[in-house]
Formats: sequence, C-alpha cells, structure tokens
Amino acid sequence: MTTPTATSALQEPPVALKPEGAPDGIPPAVNAPPAAAPTTAQLIELLGHFVVQLANQPAHEPRTPEMPAKGHSAALKFDDEPANLESYFTELEYQFDRCRITSTHNRKVQAVCYLDAALRRVWRGTDAYGNDDRT
Repeated sequence: MTTPTATSALQEPPVALKPEGAPDGIPPAVNAPPAAAPTTAQLIELLGHFVVQLANQPAHEPRTPEMPAKGHSAALKFDDEPANLESYFTELEYQFDRCRITSTHNRKVQAVCYLDAALRRVWRGTDAYGNDDRT
C-alpha cells in the first residue's frame, strides 16, 4: 500500500460537497460567498455609462447597393431594339443614382456590361466610350 505524498495530494482535484438532500444529477454548488446586490446608485451609474457609450458610437452608414450582376433576375437587359434604348438608359440612370455611381467612366463600363458580346464591342469602339469628357 502506498502512502500519499505531498505532490500527489496537490494534484488531486478538490472534492465538491453536495448539499444534504440534493437530488442526484444536480452539480454541487460552488463554495463562494453570495454576491452583494448592486445599489440603486450603482445601477444608475452603470446605465448612464452605457447610454454615453451608445451616444458616442458613430451612426451606422447603410451599405451602398451594387449594380445587379449580369444574368441576375434584377439585371438590366437591352435586346438591341432601337425602340427600347431610351428605357434601357432610363433604367441605367436609376441604377446609377441608387448605387451612387457618378464617374462617367464607371457609368460607361456598367452600361456596356449588360449587353451581348457583339453589341458590347460596337459600343466600346465608339469615340464617346473612349473619351470620358463625352457621354
């Protein structure tokens, strides 16, 4: 039979005592003194601290919407019919305003991205496309 040494006694976890009459399956309570309830003044001070923290936070800026991806159900469509060109540009203007696209170059890039490949080549080949001073 071995006798416990000082080091082995230190390595054993302390035994938690279960209160008398406590049902099985309930873990024993931690042996700590109960915390004192905060005073009304402490609660008011804590609430004031949180209110100041909230007031000092910057306002949340809403995320700027992005142009819908080509092929998405909300994406613009132009079917190469001259009669539909005006409505295509009207919808583009709405989307540019919604997405805060103000640069002439970026507007041109977005305008041609919804076209089919052949029509996109034609539009990119115009003088106006290559010159950001022209719309």
